Parts: sequence; structure tokens; C-alpha cells
Amino acid sequence: MTAVASRTREKAEAVAQQVKGARVYDHYRDLLADPEVDAVLIAVPIEVNHSVLIDAMRSGKHVLAEKPLAATPEQGLAVLDTPAPNSVVAIAENFRYRRDLAKAREILAQGLIGEVFAFQLSVKFHLDAEVRRGWTERPWRRDPKYPGGFLLDAGVHPVSFLRDLLGKSAKCSRTRWTGIR
Repeated sequence: MTAVASRTREKAEAVAQQVKGARVYDHYRDLLADPEVDAVLIAVPIEVNHSVLIDAMRSGKHVLAEKPLAATPEQGLAVLDTPAPNSVVAIAENFRYRRDLAKAREILAQGLIGEVFAFQLSVKFHLDAEVRRGWTERPWRRDPKYPGGFLLDAGVHPVSFLRDLLGKSAKCSRTRWTGIR
């Protein structure tokens, strides 16, 4: 069964029209309460992602949530500490699927360059490029309601990839989550 919830019913109905038979809910909690819904995709503003994600995890649904999982470290830790024993929970991260980064992962896995003990990473975003304008000119990105702004929003990509590539940090005790492979 397919269902849609949004902050505005009109938006939910517009999405539901694209999927025949989709139910429309006025609130995401009503969608989470539906026993016919097995899995949810959470695509909400960063500043509310953690609370919706926690509710979805507690509902027993399988969850795919947009990154970052929270706006602050405290919120992120609350998400990580939320039990979800009957659910698969993943944070969407598109860098895992880039061919160049998959090749780097392959080279390291084969031991072709030896053990990694240090690394250097340069990340560049051409924010004024035509291809990025639809992405960078959104009001919520121009005037973020969460700490970290663009650094949090875009910076999670290289950090996630480095963790995926190099493994867990010894200082990360709450690393029970993995990405989708």
C-alpha cells in the first residue's frame, strides 16, 4: 500500500495523484499508525528530521531518511539511541554510489596501497553553476533554520564517504548504523 503525508494536504494530494491508489494523510503520524504501511521515506526539512525519524523508528516501520539525520549533535545522538528492533533504518547517502569513490573503496579493499594511516580530502562545490542553482537557491538553504547551514547540509557527504571508506572511528561508540549497499 502506498501513502503520502505532507505539511499541506494539497502537496500530499498532488504526489498521491502520481501514484494510483495512494492514501493521503494530513499528518505523518497518521501514516505511521497505518498497519498496511511497511516502510517510509522521510524527506522533511533538516530541523525536524530527527523527530520524524524517531517517530518512524518507534512505529516499527522500515525507514529511509534523507541526510543529515539531525540538525544538532544532541538530536543525532537521540536518534542513534532510539531502539528500532523490528526495522531497517538507513540514511540516504548518494556518494556511496559514485563510480570514482567505489573505485577508491575497491583499491583500499584489495590492499593495493597498503594500510591507510592518514588522508587528505579536498571538497569543492561550484555553488553558482547552472546545474546547482535549483539546489542552492531554495529558501531553506539560503536561510537555514538549523546550525551549520551549508556545511551541515553538504558536508555530510564527504564525512559519510570517509567513514564508509576508512571505517569507524575508535571514538564513535554509537556506530550501529550502516548505509544502504
